[in-house]
Amino acid sequence: MADEEFIDLNNPPLIWQDYETNSDLSKDITHVFKISISVYEKIKADYLSVLNTDEITKAARFKNEDDTKRYVIGKYFLRIILASISESKPESIHFSFTGNKKPYVEDIHFNISHSGRFTIITISPMPVGIDIEYINKQFDFAPLLNICFTKSELNNIHNIVDFYTFWTRKEAILKATGEGLTDNLHDIDCVNNIVKRNSTDYRISSKHLDQNHIISLATNLLYDTHKYWNINPSIKQLI
Repeated sequence: MADEEFIDLNNPPLIWQDYETNSDLSKDITHVFKISISVYEKIKADYLSVLNTDEITKAARFKNEDDTKRYVIGKYFLRIILASISESKPESIHFSFTGNKKPYVEDIHFNISHSGRFTIITISPMPVGIDIEYINKQFDFAPLLNICFTKSELNNIHNIVDFYTFWTRKEAILKATGEGLTDNLHDIDCVNNIVKRNSTDYRISSKHLDQNHIISLATNLLYDTHKYWNINPSIKQLI
């Protein structure tokens, strides 16, 4: 791949610290949280008292059980994390929305993504985007190449891992800007580590979460210092 030093999915490896309610979540850097889908069993008796009515209604609409679990985990732990920072109750968190309907809380911006076995949450002082994808090795990505990728990206996509790497990079940028997926993905070139979008420079980092999942994170250049947290202690320590 181009810019090998940056788009190296393995080096340096991500260092995950266990998160607890007394963990130091400095407001001037970007934080990323990893949550396994298996945690759902520990929160299924509690989440109805934490999520709001709209979130509970949306959770019930998913036809796939794992989609429901990943969605609930994301909303539940986002509220837990935001409540810890603001010293409030998770169920009392009130979300505001940008002009393109991207939610935020006061001076805290965040983004959620889920795929495969994981839900990922990131928070930052400035708009931030994150995307995780399960690497489906049977997926036929060839029909999407000329539709979604630039010439320079195509020169660097040789296999399924390359495809998911550049796909997550595009998603992370568009989630940071609040645009969401567009019909003009081929207009966004994510080969370089710094991408300008809507007059803002974002740094993109892409890594293996494990051998089956890739994550890409897009952060404002002013806040591109990252800390990575693993939510895996007993749930009782988090509430």
